[in-house]
Amino acid sequence: MKRIFLLLATLALAANCLAAAPKSLNAEQIKMLVPSSSRVVIPLAGTWSRSFDGNEFESVNVPFSETERGTVTYKRTIRMEKETVESTAWHLYFLGFNQQSEVYFNEQFVGRYYSGMSPIQVRIPAKMITAGNNELKIKLSPIQNASKQIHTQFINAKSRYSGLIREVLLMGTPPVWINEVKYQSSFANDFSSADIKAQISISSGNVQLLTKYKTKDTLGLTVSRSKASLTVENSLYLKSTGALVASSDARQITVESERTVTIDAGFRVVSPALWSPENPNLYELRTKLSQNGRVIDDLSTDLGLRSLRVLAGGKLVLNGQNIKIKGVVYLEDHGTTGQSLSPWRMEEDIQLIKTLGANAIRFKFNPPHPYFAALCDKYGIMMMIDIPMYFAPTPLLYLDEIRVLMKNYSKQYVAMYQNHPSLVAFCVSEGLCESDYPVDLSNELISVLKSNNRNLVYKLVPYNSTIVKTDGFDFIGIALTKDYTSPEYNSYYAKNIQKLAGKTPLMLSFGSAVQIDNHNGYSDPLSIEHQAYYIRNNYKLSTEIGGIGSIVNSFNDYKLDHPYLPANNNEIDIQTSGLVDRFRNQRLSYQMLQSLFNDEKEPLLNAGSFSEQTPVSFIIFGLLLVAALLFVVNRYRRFREYLMRSIIRPYNFYSDIRDQRIMSSLHTVLLGLIISFSIGMFLASLAYSYRMNEVLQYVLMIKFPSVGLQALIYRMIWMPEICLLMMSIMSFLVVFFISFLIKIFAFFSRARIYFTDCLIITIWSGIPYLLLLPVGIILVRLVELSEVFALLSLILFIVLTIWVIMRMLKASSVVFDRPSLQVYLIGLILLLLFIGIPVGIYQMKYSMFAYLKFFFDVIA
Repeated sequence: MKRIFLLLATLALAANCLAAAPKSLNAEQIKMLVPSSSRVVIPLAGTWSRSFDGNEFESVNVPFSETERGTVTYKRTIRMEKETVESTAWHLYFLGFNQQSEVYFNEQFVGRYYSGMSPIQVRIPAKMITAGNNELKIKLSPIQNASKQIHTQFINAKSRYSGLIREVLLMGTPPVWINEVKYQSSFANDFSSADIKAQISISSGNVQLLTKYKTKDTLGLTVSRSKASLTVENSLYLKSTGALVASSDARQITVESERTVTIDAGFRVVSPALWSPENPNLYELRTKLSQNGRVIDDLSTDLGLRSLRVLAGGKLVLNGQNIKIKGVVYLEDHGTTGQSLSPWRMEEDIQLIKTLGANAIRFKFNPPHPYFAALCDKYGIMMMIDIPMYFAPTPLLYLDEIRVLMKNYSKQYVAMYQNHPSLVAFCVSEGLCESDYPVDLSNELISVLKSNNRNLVYKLVPYNSTIVKTDGFDFIGIALTKDYTSPEYNSYYAKNIQKLAGKTPLMLSFGSAVQIDNHNGYSDPLSIEHQAYYIRNNYKLSTEIGGIGSIVNSFNDYKLDHPYLPANNNEIDIQTSGLVDRFRNQRLSYQMLQSLFNDEKEPLLNAGSFSEQTPVSFIIFGLLLVAALLFVVNRYRRFREYLMRSIIRPYNFYSDIRDQRIMSSLHTVLLGLIISFSIGMFLASLAYSYRMNEVLQYVLMIKFPSVGLQALIYRMIWMPEICLLMMSIMSFLVVFFISFLIKIFAFFSRARIYFTDCLIITIWSGIPYLLLLPVGIILVRLVELSEVFALLSLILFIVLTIWVIMRMLKASSVVFDRPSLQVYLIGLILLLLFIGIPVGIYQMKYSMFAYLKFFFDVIA
């Protein structure tokens, strides 16, 4: 009893601690992001007013991840004192949001911005600010057209949360401020010394306001003829001890209003403390802007001295030592807060990743929170940031809209993260078609990303590529995504890419989704054990091929933009490829990867006894249909005669319909049901055979863009009996729809024909579909033996469909007593209309043809 009480007390205390844990940045953490003693920072986290229609507002706490996809407006009142308004330049510091934003200050339009989750700073014009209460309004709208497709129209696309996902800071600077500090470093061959070249940008607003600006000694500053003469000083300190390492000579500058001045500073460091994952040593560059000894602005910049390069022999060298990438993909997502992660959650994740033994994080879909990036510097985790260009058709990438967007991403990422020593590489693309790779766009992005000469650039190529374009890339990643069960497949594909890539170093990227409660052993491709087994095999494959390391996809589960078919989890829109789930509960794969990264004893894995089996319902129902068909054929002579005549002598059979000879409605309906169930069983068997294959999901995504419809179809596929029934019902409904079209055609052709006759034409024309009945019974088994049978069955279905259409048109020609050519022409026009209209809509809205070509080039 006492133990139970202690346990409950501990849980209650933990819950209270979690509830009390700050959800936004505190003063110390803000200081890490804005390291200056001369600036005023007003955190805008907390209560805002939110509206989806611009009229009715409700309270919401920011930062907050919205699931609503439409336009959303946020408002907040900010009180500003007269003294600071008159002497301070104000900026909005957005730490990141997903959508397009329009910023208004006191109902005046400031500008339109797109962050792409990268931090951005927005200057607020002084004329818009008043002493007292000010209203800040931010209107966020979803991206559209090709930009939306490029971010969402692929299988594993992360949910695009909307709203003010990360914090917003209101930052006040002096009228002249240190805007940006950039640096580069070079080393002696033996790393005995390092040379640092810093570039400092000084920006100004209205220089005349310096006369009103008060420094710490409360004295004002002087301005001569709208110009100010200022002094810039730079000093370098070792951050761990605070010891002065080096300083540069003071520089005199003259600043005018609304200008930016750039100066250089140089330092030499003897016996530098280098930054590495094992020893994340940091320096601090302190820049001070002053006039006559009175400090106007100061800014501290963390520096890390490290050298990373790829040698010709295919080795990755950090500070002169070989290093292997031991990385995980990290997604900003949590089960309770979505993409809005609290600072303590970020630090907890970093510690989990460090405990794992990882030395690198690949940030997929969006760049890291600035605080997370600072933690990577602190803990010694190498950052690899993606340019979000995933599984997209090349024609879309050459659109001006996309080219400009990707170049803007690249410029923003370099500008905002270039000073972080932990940033080592950018990933330009993943999953693009190598034979049609957008080389021109890629070269433009590489030029931007390598502008500071400190970072490597790579791309992830599909595992089945037959050509690999390596120019401009420091190394190539191989995305192993297809076969879940056979290590030999991945080994074959990896070694093939190795041959195609020549001397370019290789890195492997791999991961496996799981069914959350599946513990059937690693022989089951969706089990928890299989995920660990899959990771172990591919990690060892990376060593076998002499690669520079591997990235495991992913550290945590995350919410998808679309439902996910292959895993069949209760939450169908959650990608369960994580070493931990969305609530950070560890899986067996976490322990497995920890043992691999740290060269420790591997956990034992249970093999289980999984084998693919045809659902018994298919066999039983198929045999019942065969028995029913044989019974009707043997029991009813007229039915047997009609069946033979409709196949052997179709003209005479259709003539009987035209001449109103009596045909049993019962026989027709029974035949229609057998045909419908034959089609339903065939389609259900084919879908069930590919339920764990992303190829089927890609096809269904193209055909059914609606997320809700996708979820319904995916659920149905995993319930074969329901799928069979629904497919059969839909097939039978199609019969009535086609019969209705024939009746309309009869009306316009003035043929005296009843709807029952139209039904007879449709059903008896579909007799060739009976050949699908035996195929549907054994199709699952056939596909298990070889995927060739799936292709052959699809070809059979297409051939039978063409045959049925031709029979239907022939029947219409005979029954309506119209020339065959005329009927075929009308039928062709109607077919083109019914296919062409939705295809045209899909093409305009979803670029269907481009994605179909991409499917056949890359995925199929």
